Amino acid sequence: MEHRFAHFITTGCFFTGGLILLTGFAVFTVALRETGEQFFSGLGLMGFIVSTVLWIIHLTYRFTIPVHAADELAATGTVPPYFQALREWAGLMFGVYIFMAYLSIASYGAALLKTNFLSKGFARTCIVTGFIFAFMNAAMIPGFDMPLEVPIVPYLIGVLLLITPQASVATTAETIQ
Repeated sequence: MEHRFAHFITTGCFFTGGLILLTGFAVFTVALRETGEQFFSGLGLMGFIVSTVLWIIHLTYRFTIPVHAADELAATGTVPPYFQALREWAGLMFGVYIFMAYLSIASYGAALLKTNFLSKGFARTCIVTGFIFAFMNAAMIPGFDMPLEVPIVPYLIGVLLLITPQASVATTAETIQ
């Protein structure tokens, strides 16, 4: 494999980014729970936990099987017989990861609707974007299956939380009740 080092670096960065995204949502879930919002934030976190596990499975495949298959192809001139089946399996893990991650974003949007953290308009945007992207991905519409798209809305949530003056947790909790 000609670009083995770059392949490992890229895959390692995807792995690290997935864990950072999950950690950010775990912290965000704690903040949402302090306001009294438990259902949608819990649903979103569970979705991101499962989707991150699937993402890690897919990345583990990328770290190993294509590299081994490329080595075998270089040595023998043939692709190993198991390669296509494992490639399809890893593709399924990736597809389910993206689908669940987008549904989790929609769930966090619903959680945001119940708090004063961000605007209701942005919360609705998270919900609509999450559902549309999840189902566009499931329908296999090109352009909705790229791993770098998943973190866009979560990163926007993080940036907006950092720059938006926040209502106190107590005020937000009173609003929910």
